[in-house]
Amino acid sequence: MQHIATLALSLKPSEELCLSPNLLGALGPSLQGVLMEHVIPSYAAELHQLPFNPYSLYCLWDKTEGVVTWRINTLTDEAYEQLLKPLLGIDSVTVRSIGATLPVTATTKTTIELKSLTDMIHNSADTKASLFFLTPTAFKSAGAYVFMPTVRLIFQNLLMHYNQVYEGDKEIDQDSIDYMDAHTRITAYNLRSRYYSPMVGASASRKIPGFMGTLSLSTDGPQALTGLVQMLLKFGEYAGVGIKTSMGMGGMIYRQAPNQLKTRTAQGE
Repeated sequence: MQHIATLALSLKPSEELCLSPNLLGALGPSLQGVLMEHVIPSYAAELHQLPFNPYSLYCLWDKTEGVVTWRINTLTDEAYEQLLKPLLGIDSVTVRSIGATLPVTATTKTTIELKSLTDMIHNSADTKASLFFLTPTAFKSAGAYVFMPTVRLIFQNLLMHYNQVYEGDKEIDQDSIDYMDAHTRITAYNLRSRYYSPMVGASASRKIPGFMGTLSLSTDGPQALTGLVQMLLKFGEYAGVGIKTSMGMGGMIYRQAPNQLKTRTAQGE
């Protein structure tokens, strides 16, 4: 049985380092580079060939504690062995994009069985969910960025990602997407546009339009449908949602009961 693992590293910046939103956004690609430095070349080459990566990462700035939390999720046992395991013993992270070495002050690892997600298809009777988009999130359709979420875009992305990682096939059943789209609606939202800047300095003008904030969903229909919806949303906590989830975008938290979560965003709000 496959396992999903999460590693959260607390990184302590110096007092002289001012983490602006643009600078914090640039950490994602830089930390992906740190991750790749610990990966054997053959596995890194394999990842470059995949339409969806078996991992995601994002950063959150905690003003109160004065630390950056770097969260890495791996979706398979192989990804854990190749990506997470080499990071378990590190005591600092060098971020070249900001010219700083950040000490690791705390490390937390959690693991769940994939079966605990797939069991939701048959066991979950919840019809409502809240999504908290913690880092800039966007989709790409017909070659253009889309930064207003729709039910179809969310579940199409999640189902394609799931199928690619666990079934080895990015093709999805359009009838399933149509059915989820027809029976799931957005009941509330509090979203704002937020650009994602994967670079700093002269290259910072290369910005990707995205959105952040909260979104509430409600699903009607048979239990198999509501269970599938809840499973995919839970999967999105680990896989991320939308594009560039291995570079810091699409960080999401899902809750079955709406409005029960208070959290700090990647922009320190």
